Amino acid sequence: MFVRRFSVEHMAKKTNLDEAVMQDKCVSKTMDLSQPFMVGNWLVEPAIERISKGELEEKVEPRVMDLLVCLASQPGEVISREDLESQVWSGMVVGYDALSSAMIKLRKAFHDDSRHPQVFQTVSKKGYRLIAEVRPAGSALEEKGQRTINYFNNRSWQLGIGVSLALIFVAIFYASTDHTAETSDVVEIPSIIVLPFVNRSDDQGQEYFSDGITEDIITDLSRISNLQVMASNTSFRYKGQVVKPEEINKELGVHFMLEGSVRKAGGKLRINSQLIDTRNGYHVWAERFDRDLDQVFAVQDELTRNIVNALAVKLTDQEETSLARVSTNNFQAYEHFLLGQKYARERTREGFNRARDEFREAIKLDPQYARSYGALAIVLSRMATNAFTDSPVEFEDRALEMARKAVELNNTLPHAYWALSFVHMYRNEFKEAEKYVTQALAIAPNYADGYGLLALIHNRLGNADKAIELIQKGMKLNPHYTWDYPYNLGRAYYYKGNYDKAIELLRTALARNEFTMQPRLYLTASLSAAGMMDDAEWEVEQILTINPRMTISHIRSTSAIVNPGLMEKYATHLRNAGLPD
Repeated sequence: MFVRRFSVEHMAKKTNLDEAVMQDKCVSKTMDLSQPFMVGNWLVEPAIERISKGELEEKVEPRVMDLLVCLASQPGEVISREDLESQVWSGMVVGYDALSSAMIKLRKAFHDDSRHPQVFQTVSKKGYRLIAEVRPAGSALEEKGQRTINYFNNRSWQLGIGVSLALIFVAIFYASTDHTAETSDVVEIPSIIVLPFVNRSDDQGQEYFSDGITEDIITDLSRISNLQVMASNTSFRYKGQVVKPEEINKELGVHFMLEGSVRKAGGKLRINSQLIDTRNGYHVWAERFDRDLDQVFAVQDELTRNIVNALAVKLTDQEETSLARVSTNNFQAYEHFLLGQKYARERTREGFNRARDEFREAIKLDPQYARSYGALAIVLSRMATNAFTDSPVEFEDRALEMARKAVELNNTLPHAYWALSFVHMYRNEFKEAEKYVTQALAIAPNYADGYGLLALIHNRLGNADKAIELIQKGMKLNPHYTWDYPYNLGRAYYYKGNYDKAIELLRTALARNEFTMQPRLYLTASLSAAGMMDDAEWEVEQILTINPRMTISHIRSTSAIVNPGLMEKYATHLRNAGLPD
């Protein structure tokens, strides 16, 4: 996370000031702000971190309440960002967005529009001020207490009658109901999470192998339409943790979890696995597989079949065919593929180069290995778009060739269609991109990244509502989503003109990956559109620190926004924030 350079230096300077002045900085000279007070028509109760107006009540976080009290100590006066940060986050080195995030939460609690403020005003390049009237609560507390007494007095007789009628209704309903019949014909689709299999090999460097088996099982299960499967990103959030089934059920709402371990030694393979009902902790089944290494594919297939049988999931003919088809029977090719996946996840120039070499070796060992062709296509495309090659056009063309080959070799593989869609999207061939990712989702209805890619395509086409619908579906399958999910969603809300929502989501994306550029650009545009120019200008500083050559003309040439109106809106907001043309 970027940290303001002034934080430590400023606090060091403050220590040399009179300590009494420091302590009084956020203390009002006219009233006790530890007691309830009014901000406009809102009653603020600091002790219980609550604000209310009439029947409307909002709870706020302790730090957000501290910020409110600090602003209320000097109503009508501008308090600099530095002073607010040093007081509210006293003794802490805070990230650049801590204050901005807290201000967003304050505005949301007070239902205050940043573009037409009635409570809090942003003063560009200076700080913030509270513009609503601040006064002691006094009669407001008495009125609230009296309203509560009157409410219960007036409601008590109504409540008695209501309860009596409800009891009569229940008695009549119960008497007229056949209790031997089923109450509902709705059958809930079972859901499952596959936890990362633990590497029990003596060599910890074999972890890529146990991770690969986990991902392969998730991939196989995601093809089943009558089973909801958590995405691998969510699964791997639990890697290295000891989790209780009941905790998984409470956090994710899934019905079952599969956990296990992998031991690879010499030419032998041992896989232990168990399926657990998360609602009660009972073991549905447990099994150990002791096989030769080259039988790993048969073990994966058997594991998948055991889960399908245990959960009584009915497969379609297409799913039967898809699950029966093995990507490769060559164990060495499989190992190179798994290593390639490991290096590709690094997202660096060196990582992509090593991944490319591993996928090429896998293809050399098994020229019919469709997954390696698709994975190679993605790597080549990413190398071209990230300027990790001096021949981007050649890499893009080669990526398209590899992706097409993957689909030709195995038309039941969702990852092959995803790769082909991905390559077409970065070639700005959106019709083809949408077609192929839709085919991937037809094969694997639980493919969270498929919904994410389709959402990104619709964002580029300017179909914000469709993008929101798709990314939310992906988030449901992948609750512990990566940064690109809130980025995609925030981008759609920016297009719709809901800038407050966009800012919130884009900040979330940056909190998960502070070095990625696109969320920061859209956050800058959203802040600019919302009139938060001080924050927008700060973001531009960060953008130019990361990439001094970032300009609006560069964005025009690389950002595939099909709708010219949206492109102009985006460019204008960035220009207003100070990004050079």
